[in-house]
Amino acid sequence: MHLSESIRTAISSLMANKMRSLLTMLGIIIGVASVITLVSLGNGFAGLIDNEISANKANLIYVSGTAANGYPSLSIDDAQAIADSDNSENIVGASSITTIPGTISSDEANLFAAVSAISDNYFEMNAIAELSAGTLFSETDEALAVLGESLAADLFPDGSAIGNTISISGESFEVVAVLAAVEDDDEPAAFLPPGASERDNPLNFVPDSDTMVFVPLAAAIDLLPLNTTENGDIAVSTIVVAATDETVIEFATEEISEILRSQHNLVDDADDDFSLINQGAIADTFAIISGTLTMFLGAIAGISLLVGGIGIMNIMLVSVTERTREIGIRKAMGALRRDILIQFILESMILSLVGGAIGFFLGILLSTAGGSAIGVSAGVNLTTVVMAVGFSTIVGLIFGVYPAWKAARLLPIDALRYE
Repeated sequence: MHLSESIRTAISSLMANKMRSLLTMLGIIIGVASVITLVSLGNGFAGLIDNEISANKANLIYVSGTAANGYPSLSIDDAQAIADSDNSENIVGASSITTIPGTISSDEANLFAAVSAISDNYFEMNAIAELSAGTLFSETDEALAVLGESLAADLFPDGSAIGNTISISGESFEVVAVLAAVEDDDEPAAFLPPGASERDNPLNFVPDSDTMVFVPLAAAIDLLPLNTTENGDIAVSTIVVAATDETVIEFATEEISEILRSQHNLVDDADDDFSLINQGAIADTFAIISGTLTMFLGAIAGISLLVGGIGIMNIMLVSVTERTREIGIRKAMGALRRDILIQFILESMILSLVGGAIGFFLGILLSTAGGSAIGVSAGVNLTTVVMAVGFSTIVGLIFGVYPAWKAARLLPIDALRYE
């Protein structure tokens, strides 16, 4: 029997039981669609996170301290030592922030908010420059303040905050600028909680400035009760360090570590009382996490393909039993074992191929719809599609072999006697 005739016969047999064939393919359809959807969305999340990380300055290193005996470990002196060009070759600047809770008052409101005392170049290094009104302060020891948009609206609901005075822990500060509110994009970042703005982005080490007040560090030292280290130095929460460029991040990181260990008088076997992280480390970590998660989701979805394959084998065994007399008649008329074997394998593979094709289009549809719903561009790639559809075909072949082999081994006389 020619292959083309075997294919026509296989298709004819499957079409004779359309509903059973469709139900048999259902496992393969669900399996292929699940693999494509989950892996595509996983790739979309990975791409989204990678873009967010890449959007931040790649030459920045973030230094955070630990609590030693209940005291912060980083100080202003540490930030100044890191920024000193005599101490390093690969660092071009450092900015620091120390954040304390405080009561913020105006003539119209009294609120509890985070007060951030920042170094002169903090706004520039952390790319906070979009203003609703006013002008950012730079190097100054004057009692000035920059408000987040939400905080400004709460403190001055009936007018502009610019030029007005607020009270922080009983000290007066003049408002010179209000940061612009972050506009929501048409497609918000999916990993942000509902209602959050991009300033809440956990990959961006800049705090949520919409609800904060920034004051010059020099003025805060004179006027506000800032946190101190165990030695009594003014503490800082985070130091942001700029390397000369992203290619020397590792060298700059080593220099920062050496400077801080020297500043803190740590002996050789003592653990660091600070931690360092950069955009490259963040990207690598998220790449590992997202890759592992995508593989895990794909593996879970792949189980349904195996279940679908078992379903095909089950139905094909039933088909062999139902068509025993047909097999006997064909063998009596001269059909060879290989003809019977090929026909039943072809039926199994056709079920898998058609199911895989339907699953492919369903997976693309679900990936696109799901990605659009949660703000992720689904990363459908050819490799995923080929693997899912190819695997489904292999499943059909493997699970169709035994029923086909069983059918091919039937003796004509036994098959013709079968009732």
